[in-house]
Amino acid sequence: MINIATRLLLGGLVLLSGNSRGFDIFPTLINARVADPTQFPASVWTRGCTATVVGERVVFIAAHCVSGSISFTVGPTRYTASCSRAREYSGNSTADYALCQTDKTVVGIPYERINIDPSRFRVGDELLLTGYGCLRPGGGGGNDGVYRIGESRIRRLPSGSNNDIVTSGGASLCFGDSGGPAFHVDPASGERVVVSTNSRGDIRTTSYLSATHTTMAQRFS
Repeated sequence: MINIATRLLLGGLVLLSGNSRGFDIFPTLINARVADPTQFPASVWTRGCTATVVGERVVFIAAHCVSGSISFTVGPTRYTASCSRAREYSGNSTADYALCQTDKTVVGIPYERINIDPSRFRVGDELLLTGYGCLRPGGGGGNDGVYRIGESRIRRLPSGSNNDIVTSGGASLCFGDSGGPAFHVDPASGERVVVSTNSRGDIRTTSYLSATHTTMAQRFS
């Protein structure tokens, strides 16, 4: 049994016990479907985690995914990036933020936009969870280089020093999804923004996402 205070880093997801335009998707994370990778070119796979290119030399990922540097490919080009974690992460697991600077400009793709507006969504709204992780509650399947997406509904928003957006129902994080983006998609325009990095989950139904609009996130960025 895992003690309720224990956190296990397994394949890039911490298990807790106890372009920016409209896009197309193709039916087939847990409770997810296969995405058209051409619609998510800034989402990359690196060392057991998912990450997001958010600037010409900037990659956004979860702090628990990195200890120094990461590497990934976009098209035929391989990139290496040096990473820095949010200082607060050592004492606050909800500040699960890291930014990485690449060794050269990432070319040939549009970068994702990061949300800083706390009023963009509310409890009850849907977010689009994404990642390269496994498929089955409790783990297993997936981790096959296929990027998957799925909706989940917001149950709780960040408050005070807690940076978590908590979602449940529909899609949920599995090992390997850590570090990847969750998106809010505007229902009118179809425009999307990154609202968090995938942080933790129960590997069944509930996901914990470190939001990008909080004071801690903005101070780090």
